[in-house]
Amino acid sequence: NNNNNNNNINNNNVLPKNTANDNILFLGTPEDVSAYIDENFDYILFDCDGVLYRGTDPIPNAARAIRSLMSDNDNDDRLEGGGDRRSRKQRKRCLFVTNNAGINRRELRDKLTMILVGDDSDGDDLLLEEEQMVCASYSAARYLQSVFEKRRNGGGDDDDDDDDVSYTPNIHVIGTSGLCEELRSMRFTVSGGPSSPNEKTSMSRDELASYSFIEEEKGGAVDAVVVGLDTEFNYRKLCIANVLLQRHPSALLIATNEDAYDLVGADARHLPGNGALIKAIEHASQREAINVGKPSNILAKLLMEEHGIVDTARVLMVGDRLDTDVRFGREGGMMTALVLTGCTTVGQLKGFRGTEEEPLPHI
Repeated sequence: NNNNNNNNINNNNVLPKNTANDNILFLGTPEDVSAYIDENFDYILFDCDGVLYRGTDPIPNAARAIRSLMSDNDNDDRLEGGGDRRSRKQRKRCLFVTNNAGINRRELRDKLTMILVGDDSDGDDLLLEEEQMVCASYSAARYLQSVFEKRRNGGGDDDDDDDDVSYTPNIHVIGTSGLCEELRSMRFTVSGGPSSPNEKTSMSRDELASYSFIEEEKGGAVDAVVVGLDTEFNYRKLCIANVLLQRHPSALLIATNEDAYDLVGADARHLPGNGALIKAIEHASQREAINVGKPSNILAKLLMEEHGIVDTARVLMVGDRLDTDVRFGREGGMMTALVLTGCTTVGQLKGFRGTEEEPLPHI
């Protein structure tokens, strides 16, 4: 089956991108993996948590694999299956695509470098660039930048101050300092963000009725409310975001991602993700958020444009989740590979035929 499936995929270049029940190609040895990747892909997109690391613990051999993919050394035989096979290895462009909006690109690069170098004694030559990092905070900032640029150039539907080239969009954030910093790097005015020391977590009816919104609106009308994972999310933040959307009907509601949960602990406990926060705000505001993280096509378009990717069939998305990573790759016309070191387990795959929301991977 391995050889037959491999020949089938090579002959057809790429499987249908939206078919959930295609046969899965199983690559059982390092030699099979290396040969298949060498021949079929120019870009490798990695999810991070669950693929390259879990928390602060590296996935074994992740650093060696990335160095091998990025290496210009045709004689590199540090991975299993060295020898002549390595002589035809072509350098791949590796990008790191995460729904984590709690960090900016610089922080993600530093985290990957620290974790992966620590996993491998030869890892000091693993040089990662900020441009390779695609975190959800950056996706949100770039999406908003493109929206407001179109408005300034006359492509929007509003007659607001956005038409003034000197206008600085005003963004309210539920999320971390990393998300705020990424937005500020695009020259947005930012309110909200991390909780202040001794900040109240509740809000009464009378307090909301008299709340002035001076801090949130000091930069002018609120143009967007951006929601990333905030482990200090509370009723007060919900009330403020909800009424800001009510006071500013044209403001965009942006979700950095809609992940339902992550896994923590030896017994794989479900840690609620940003999707839980988004659902609360959507329900209260009766608005639908724009998702700019995986599996959104907004993120896929950003990747293709910024990195000059023309042939999506030559791109491999490697992830640990069906609903975000695999769906993102398939709907973006890429090939997809599922690893079993994160959220998706063998037990979940047994007998599972795949759905539109949780498609099966190609590999």
